Amino acid sequence: MLHTEIVPLQLEGINMRTRFFLALVGATCLSAPGVALAQEVSGDIAVVSSYIDDDGFDYSYGPAVQATVDITLGDFTTGVWASKTLDGDDGDEFDFRLAYTKKLSEHTELTGEVAYFVLKGDDIIKLEASLAHETPIGTVDLTASRYTWKNNQDATRMQIGFSPKVVDNFDLRVYGTHESGFDLPNIVTAGISGEYRLSEKFSLTANLIVPVNHLEDGDPRGSQFSVGILLKF
Repeated sequence: MLHTEIVPLQLEGINMRTRFFLALVGATCLSAPGVALAQEVSGDIAVVSSYIDDDGFDYSYGPAVQATVDITLGDFTTGVWASKTLDGDDGDEFDFRLAYTKKLSEHTELTGEVAYFVLKGDDIIKLEASLAHETPIGTVDLTASRYTWKNNQDATRMQIGFSPKVVDNFDLRVYGTHESGFDLPNIVTAGISGEYRLSEKFSLTANLIVPVNHLEDGDPRGSQFSVGILLKF
């Protein structure tokens, strides 16, 4: 009888550069011609001028390479996402996630997600629930997220967005974000993101984040703008 031992993946001691490389290798292998999988595999790789988050902070302070690999089986999706700063390691991030999507009606779906990620050397767990509803003029989405750091600090984020129906090869989303916790006061930002598809695989992206309120003791944020090019596979 054949016995198979499952060895858990150990990330401790593996630097961010190696993790990012593994993500890219995984993306290449899973998307290679001739790989027969019962699941649906999708992914992309992008080069962006800056990695900015919805809270208005710039995590890369320069160009970054980002990659995604997702495997979907039925209503479940698991995947990895990585961001590698080209100017150093300070803003690197590596994420694992597992999500379940339930269609509540023809136009409404609910998604629950749990994720583990490493950002600037910190280990973080994220629990998230999002609701999306399609209307004749676009899609409205509402997302609630809870972040917990290894040192038991936490933060809560709420976001509401709207994606209007524009043209077939252009996606647009406007959104507002509120975040609190982790020794920070309430953070409120507004954002707009867009993706213009040049072809089935290539897109141009843009993202603008504007702080609505300001932190009292010196605010490192400002209006943040990023552009990029995206390749899907």
